[in-house]
Amino acid sequence: METDLFMLLDANSRNILSIFSIISEKNEWYSIHEISEKLNVVERTIQRYVIQLKDCIEQFNKEEKEEDRLYLSYEKYRGVYLETPKGQGLNRFKQLVLEQDETFMMLKQIFFEEFQSVTKYSMDHFISESKVRKGIKKIRQYLKRYHLSLSNISFRIVGEEKQIRLLTYYLTWYGFKGNDWPFKQVSQSKVYEVVDGLNQSLEMHLTQTQRKQLAYMLAINLFRLGKNHVIKFESEWKDYVNITQILNQAPFLEILFLKRQQALTAEIYFYLLLIQLRMNIYQCDNLTRQVLDYHKKNNSDVFLVTHSLVSTFHQELLPIPKNYYDSFFLTTFCTHLFCKLFHHVSLTIDGRYMLDDTQEKYTVLYSELHRLVDKVYNQTNDSIFLQKRFLVQKYMLLFSMIKPLTYFEPTICILLESDLPYLTKELLERDMTYRYSGQYHIEFIDTYDGKEVDIVLTNVSNIFNRNDSMSPMIQYFDFPLTIRDYEELDRLIKRTYQCKYLKVD
Repeated sequence: METDLFMLLDANSRNILSIFSIISEKNEWYSIHEISEKLNVVERTIQRYVIQLKDCIEQFNKEEKEEDRLYLSYEKYRGVYLETPKGQGLNRFKQLVLEQDETFMMLKQIFFEEFQSVTKYSMDHFISESKVRKGIKKIRQYLKRYHLSLSNISFRIVGEEKQIRLLTYYLTWYGFKGNDWPFKQVSQSKVYEVVDGLNQSLEMHLTQTQRKQLAYMLAINLFRLGKNHVIKFESEWKDYVNITQILNQAPFLEILFLKRQQALTAEIYFYLLLIQLRMNIYQCDNLTRQVLDYHKKNNSDVFLVTHSLVSTFHQELLPIPKNYYDSFFLTTFCTHLFCKLFHHVSLTIDGRYMLDDTQEKYTVLYSELHRLVDKVYNQTNDSIFLQKRFLVQKYMLLFSMIKPLTYFEPTICILLESDLPYLTKELLERDMTYRYSGQYHIEFIDTYDGKEVDIVLTNVSNIFNRNDSMSPMIQYFDFPLTIRDYEELDRLIKRTYQCKYLKVD
């Protein structure tokens, strides 16, 4: 799963969801041995979890429509086969597993301030107090990652209100999207009325998903306000939001918050900033100009650091093509605004991981982007660049808009020496380039001279001397290439990369 909330789940729920995720990838049989290797769990344990998964699916099907039902077949010698539905059964089943997980249910009660004591929760849910305390301990560790804590007496979350609301959004969006409205204390119809009014007033052209996301954010703000938790106003927000113009366009915003009888200026600013930092709402040129022009007019710190980063990226790392420049700038702007509002966060606004293995796979680009961040930090002295790990991963995604992530990685030169027809050879080279495009910088060359050859692929025997210490790695094949041929080529390319560029013997 794509969110760190997954690690909070009980081991049983995690394993069931992990197996479910594997067998739902393709409509085919998966052996117990195959699943065991992927999860690094012994086969007997996998068999036990598969039986539990089958029981969960049968329970799930009782409440679902025919088009949403799942069907799992399990045979001792063939393995596991999941027949996926035409409807939304896959996502709904994941929600069922979440809703039945004890730690997740505890977390939900804590965020909605319904958790009163370990003893009461234990009695209400018929589980031992030690299991409740174990779940509370995991939740404390999770909150600590975001510099939040849990009160020992009231079991209220303690810390910066902005961070609490962000995590509440992670919880509700990941745990309940597409299901029933999770905010009992907030009117669903009223929230959607406000979101639709904003959509029309600001000409945002929201999709149904974006509409639901903004509704969840607004509902969380209203819920937290109802519990007397308020956002503290930050002076720089005046440079970010043209509050006068927006309230003229959407006066119902002020009326909505006034009904709560709170100091509401900060709340309005905060909700509008949550809208601003969502890249996918900038479908209207008028809204884009309105936001960016206001930031530029006020020389907001977000606009200035974005301009500095994009300029340095363009001049010193990689030229940004004209047709990508606006979207590149806007995405960078939204990223920086997110870092201004929230701290100690490793996920996107929707609680998803980005690229999490980039340092190992794209070492040169990773280093170049680190140097870029350090340079812009020295230029601007802005603290957002201290969130280097988050920013570098986001910049990698931006880089991939323009060039492959392997662009700066050392080139592995391959010579395809064969008697294949010209078009067949061209198609084979294209297919191989595509196969490795996300991992290595592969280049096919036409002759043995002119460039150093790292790997030779050939279907002609005895044309290269294997005993020559300076000769490249040679792999013989018959056309078409088999799975075994590709597996051997995988090993050769990996070994070449490690030996030549990572200095691994």
